[in-house]
Amino acid sequence: MIAAGADLHLWEGAERAKRQKVLTALAAQLSSAQAPAVKLRKRRVAETTWDVGDVIELRLASGRWTLLHVVGHFTDRGGRFPQCEVLDWLGDWPAVLDKAAQRLIDRAPVLPPLDSSLTVEFTLAVVPTKAEPRLIQTGLRRLARPRLVDRVVGLFTRPTPKWGRPFVLWQHLDWQLPQIYGLE
Repeated sequence: MIAAGADLHLWEGAERAKRQKVLTALAAQLSSAQAPAVKLRKRRVAETTWDVGDVIELRLASGRWTLLHVVGHFTDRGGRFPQCEVLDWLGDWPAVLDKAAQRLIDRAPVLPPLDSSLTVEFTLAVVPTKAEPRLIQTGLRRLARPRLVDRVVGLFTRPTPKWGRPFVLWQHLDWQLPQIYGLE
């Protein structure tokens, strides 16, 4: 069909010459040898070891520590990522892990975002898999569901968010937490 020039009669003048040139180039490409196979990288799928209810200590860029509570997981083709909320606790050193710390964790309020159009939780993408000195898995757990009183009070104090939850990349955590939650 290309060699016969089946549709060249539809073109006139200079446009016909351009069309002939394109068809000749296409015929040469189709008759040439196929390009060598390209090896594709294996797609890495993220997986988190954090379970719902886990409490994680995070050292901020300022050197202070805060607590993250895993409230769920977000799963897509890229993998499974923890959805966290920030507990309203800041310290100059990691929390001492004892019964008092467990009571503190159970009673600590959730830190709301500065922008009320955002949800309280955020999805933490690309959690480091190797040892990270800024993260400590405490081994302590917090109930994933708030008490009935907290849920009823939350109905009247938290506006319905206009947007979804923020998706925070690990490498951007230091500037996004102050931006979203005011943590310094």
